[in-house]
Amino acid sequence: LLSSMRDMFIFGSIANIYLNFSQFTKTSPLFGRCWNQKFIYLKKSPIPILSPTEILKQYWGYDAFRPLQKDVVDSIISNDKVLGILPTGAGKSICYQVPVLHLNKKAIVISPLISLIEDQINNLQKRGIACINLSGPMGFRDVERLLGNFQAGPHLFLFCSPERLQSKLFK
Repeated sequence: LLSSMRDMFIFGSIANIYLNFSQFTKTSPLFGRCWNQKFIYLKKSPIPILSPTEILKQYWGYDAFRPLQKDVVDSIISNDKVLGILPTGAGKSICYQVPVLHLNKKAIVISPLISLIEDQINNLQKRGIACINLSGPMGFRDVERLLGNFQAGPHLFLFCSPERLQSKLFK
């Protein structure tokens, strides 16, 4: 799955890392594998393009970003390499969710905290944003079906645990 994606964002909450994967053309230290293949574009989801501030207002009801959020969001949108480290409660999730909506791209979110994944999925779904959860135990066929839905469907976010990256479907 990962080797077939281009201009996709990968976000990990282990150390609050935000990586724009289109920047990685050699080796990714996050996965320790080679990313020098040719990539294909994913089908884009039908979300109208709004400014980051309009997205923040429309989906979260905030008029402005918190300190440091705007810097991270703007860097991701500008296709810069980004490592965003923010304190607890600073709104890290918005830092990757807004650029995905603004750029109308898909994102893989990696987190070892299942309860955090479930909370984020519930919050996104309440806002009408499609996402998929691959963090729990499930069979090979279920994972394969959900990955196919993610690649071809309107889902913008794929949440998974670090252990899921070891499965054959991700290699």
